[in-house]
Amino acid sequence: PAEENLDRVQDLLKDHPALGIWQENLSENHSLIKVLIDAEETEEVIDILEKYYSNRNDFRILILPVEATLPRPEKKRRHCLKRAGDSV
Repeated sequence: PAEENLDRVQDLLKDHPALGIWQENLSENHSLIKVLIDAEETEEVIDILEKYYSNRNDFRILILPVEATLPRPEKKRRHCLKRAGDSV
């Protein structure tokens, strides 16, 4: 059923932080799921979804560029190693 699709996608992507995941039920057995991820995660997320859903004839991934999103995602925290003599 379509309602199980969102749970399945969230489970498959649990190790890949999504900025958002939305589901629109198209029929009893079909849904449209939108996943907003950082560009760096795209290839790995595609590989995961393709591996799980590739045997389905009605499965398709569309990759759309995103210019901006609101609210703005939190900036990734960057951990820098300080060397002796480096200024702050």
